Amino acid sequence: MALQIVESREDVQLLKESKEQALRDKKAAEKCAETAEKQLKSLEERREQLQPIMDNVSKEIKEYGIVKMLLPEAGTLERAATYRDKKIKPLFLQIKNKVGAMAAQVKELTKEVENWKSIYVSRKGSRKAALYKYENKNC
Repeated sequence: MALQIVESREDVQLLKESKEQALRDKKAAEKCAETAEKQLKSLEERREQLQPIMDNVSKEIKEYGIVKMLLPEAGTLERAATYRDKKIKPLFLQIKNKVGAMAAQVKELTKEVENWKSIYVSRKGSRKAALYKYENKNC
């Protein structure tokens, strides 16, 4: 009988320890979830700040995507070489510069979007893992 009482006390002690550990794990998971929520909220706020910039870039792409099909008129008795040098070359340089600037903006924004996506996915995954771990320990 005394042996059973000792074993029961040991079982109770083990259960208390596992309960305390589960409570510590729960608090840690909740703290991790809170920080993930805060970080997610800050990411969403940052995305909202970047949205107007992305909209402006899209607007510029639409505007500059339309290339004027009409070239400037040649002046009276204007030679082809001067027409090319004074009207066509500056036009092509301007188009080239605009396309280059837009390509750089697109590349920069693409990198930033991919960075935010990877941060979001990693935090979302760690949050799910913490919740899954907590739920499995609780069962």
